Amino acid sequence: MTHIVCTLTHHSGVIGTLTTSFETPSHELPHIEIHGTGGAIRAADPNGFGGPVVTRQPGQEWGEVPLGSGPENNMRGLGLRALYEDAASPVGAPRVAHVVEIMAAALESAQQKSVLTLATRPACGWDSTARA
Repeated sequence: MTHIVCTLTHHSGVIGTLTTSFETPSHELPHIEIHGTGGAIRAADPNGFGGPVVTRQPGQEWGEVPLGSGPENNMRGLGLRALYEDAASPVGAPRVAHVVEIMAAALESAQQKSVLTLATRPACGWDSTARA
């Protein structure tokens, strides 16, 4: 499969759509974009931990967000290494395991034509029950 779309219901109740594809004729990869009612955020290159993070609110242009401290070099695969070696990682092994579970569940859910509940739920670093 080279094109996958799935609906994700987060613990907080927020519903999102995840689209992954290698079948698009025009793109600005390797970005991850998250769109919501109040704007959008385009994350840095997911193949490392470097690059700009930009946001855009309705009626405004994209603007770069200053990044905090962290690794500056390409650290692709560091999270997977942490998962297998039970080592420290900038993202943490529990979060890496959660992402891997999401990817596997997207495929399994499509094959089974059913809704799946994930077993992992890493700490998010903020109050996920707070409502705006």
